[in-house]
Amino acid sequence: MKFENVTDAVWTATAILAYNEYFRGLHNGLFDTTKFYFKQPDIIKKAQELCKKDVQFARTSQWYSADHQGNSHNFLRSQGALSPAV
Repeated sequence: MKFENVTDAVWTATAILAYNEYFRGLHNGLFDTTKFYFKQPDIIKKAQELCKKDVQFARTSQWYSADHQGNSHNFLRSQGALSPAV
């Protein structure tokens, strides 16, 4: 089953990545919340596997980033400083 909605695919992809990383850390005894983050290409790759539509980079860097002033769905956070708007 693939999502029609890109927002649902990105949110679900991030949840899957978080679930996998959490249990991998528990299994290895190395779970560290300070290193619990995902790179934009990894989120997009997983989301694209789950979505019928094209998942564009702007979805994760702007639309869904709580740290971007132009966000519409703020469920992702940036690690470190954001690049200045172009």
